[in-house]
Amino acid sequence: AETPFEAMACLEHVLSINPKNDRAKAGLKSARLNAGVAAAKANDRGLARELLLRAVQDDPENETVWLWLSGVTDDPYEAVSYL
Repeated sequence: AETPFEAMACLEHVLSINPKNDRAKAGLKSARLNAGVAAAKANDRGLARELLLRAVQDDPENETVWLWLSGVTDDPYEAVSYL
């Protein structure tokens, strides 16, 4: 895949065929984070927030996800809670 969005779509397709594929599950975590970061950098805050919220559900201990998520929220109190 050339973009994180394409990678995410491919991995979601793999998981729709085989939900127990551990490599696809692990790759999807990374792809969601990368797609969320790409959306944030492109100033698409809504898409970034959606993708990063899904990424944090996948891996709630990932500090990078929380940091990026705090940067795409409109509510400063919500941003602080993510930090």
